[in-house]
Amino acid sequence: MARAFERAIADYLGTEAALLFGSGYLCNLGVIPSLVAEGDLVVLDQRAHASLYAGARSARAEVVTCGPGAGPLERALKRRGEFKNCLVAIEGVHSMDGDRAEVPAIAELATAHDAWLLVDDAHGLGVLEDGKGTCTSGGQRLAVPLQVGTCSKALGSYGGFLAASQGVVELLTSRARSFVYTTALPPMVVAASLAALQILQAEPERTRLPLQKATLFCRALGRPDPQSPIVPLPFGTPERALAAQARLQTAGFLATAIRPPTVPEGTARLRLAFPHALEATDLERLVSAVRGLEVAWPAG
Repeated sequence: MARAFERAIADYLGTEAALLFGSGYLCNLGVIPSLVAEGDLVVLDQRAHASLYAGARSARAEVVTCGPGAGPLERALKRRGEFKNCLVAIEGVHSMDGDRAEVPAIAELATAHDAWLLVDDAHGLGVLEDGKGTCTSGGQRLAVPLQVGTCSKALGSYGGFLAASQGVVELLTSRARSFVYTTALPPMVVAASLAALQILQAEPERTRLPLQKATLFCRALGRPDPQSPIVPLPFGTPERALAAQARLQTAGFLATAIRPPTVPEGTARLRLAFPHALEATDLERLVSAVRGLEVAWPAG
């Protein structure tokens, strides 16, 4: 069953092969130290997921962080010549902020500097670019050699995977410790992921609905259009975020307060993720409920 899913997800994303891990965290924890080591360089987007940091640190390479975007990355890559190998690791969609990374420009920079590019696309798969995620643009796959995804978001199941070349996948089957030395996923879990992927392929219109509903929400509140189905509601302090969570829960909405250290001090928030099945009446109720909150919207 795992081989069937790996073949299907690789075909869907346009790569030669894929490798299924127990989770997205285990994937990042295994892939990065399999490709870089002491004497190499890892450049991380400073807002990258904790699993990317964990993988980079376990590789014992030198780790440099930079702000999001191609400009900060280009400045960080000025040190590329000091190291044998280099890997750039980013999130395709910043999980706590909902904005998209500049994947096309970053892919060009990584290629120009002879660096691996790893894009953790946990929040892009199934909801952006007709479901293909941020490593695709206008129907064409970008020059992203390492695309990490999860089965626990849009696919509604469990597990993580790397979509890459056949050679990389063959290497990882014997080198990625979080793949070799752990129990495989249960077949019924993998079957659920495969079934969900088949629905995405058969009904691509589903993949457009989450962003459409997030956009309707933001426009109703006079906010800029979102770049993904993730919309943060900033409150600043943990206490204000928890109070807002309680008020929305009373109104029938589950929106968990995100607090430090998951996000920086002073940026506690609620993080809304819009599902494709959200009814219009529920969206209207959500807008009304949020209007009653003292959201600390950024200027502009």
